[in-house]
Parts: sequence; structure tokens; C-alpha cells
Amino acid sequence: PKETEVEERVVPSVKEEVPPKETVKPLYGLILSVRQYYFAFNSPYPDPATRRQIDEFIEFLKDKDIKKIIIEGFACAHGPNWYNYYLSKKRALVVKNYLKKKLSLQDDVFEIKFYGEGMLEVPELPSEAPESEHAKLNRRVVIKVLYKVE
Repeated sequence: PKETEVEERVVPSVKEEVPPKETVKPLYGLILSVRQYYFAFNSPYPDPATRRQIDEFIEFLKDKDIKKIIIEGFACAHGPNWYNYYLSKKRALVVKNYLKKKLSLQDDVFEIKFYGEGMLEVPELPSEAPESEHAKLNRRVVIKVLYKVE
């Protein structure tokens, strides 16, 4: 095209480029399945909609030969650092105990990690509203399940 013309190009949608939050990767006869769930401000407990999503994942996992479950808790940047660290730990433990009960698994299958506001998914300033989209995306639990391929 000439310098004054704009070349028209087809640009793929960002949604098509970004991998889904759930990923499944085979590795040495094992599958890693990753899910991410979001929490309300200042709450260690999943709301009813999130609980239903976790229950759907549990149904998927019920017949799997689970080798390891890593649960990571996170918080937004609102509130004192020490409290966010505690809250992220509490979120991870609440989800762990729920999975343990529903899947009838032993403690040694689980690994718990918690980061407080130390690993924000999206940049966030504590001065933003606690219900901003950035804050909501940072209040989460990530569940990574390693299970044997049948």
C-alpha cells in the first residue's frame, strides 16, 4: 500500500489467542488440570455460584486416579499485607477441606500455597475500589490436579 493508505488486516480476536483458565496437559502418563475460582471481598468462602463451579470440577475428578492436588490462595491489595496473607491461606484451606471431604482423599495428596497480595494476577492499587475488576481477579484460588491417564 501507499504511504497514505492503511492496509486492512484481519486481526484474530484476543479471546482466541488467550488460553482458557483450565488447561489439561499430558506429561509422563499424567494429566495436569488447572482451574481458577474467584472470591468475594474479605471472604474466605466461595459464594454459591463459585461453589457450584467447584462441585462441577469435583464431579469431573471423582473417577480419576489423583496423585497430587496443589491449591494456591491469593488476595487483592486491599487491607494490611499480613491480613491478606492470612486470608489467602484461609481460602486455600477452605477449598482443600472441601475437596478432601467430597473426594475422600488423604492429607498427603494436598499441597497448600498462599501468597496474600504478593502475586497479583493483574496490577492493582489499594486505593482502587475493592469491587474493581482488578481487585476481583486477584481474589482467587487456583487448583492444580495431577492425575494418572487411564
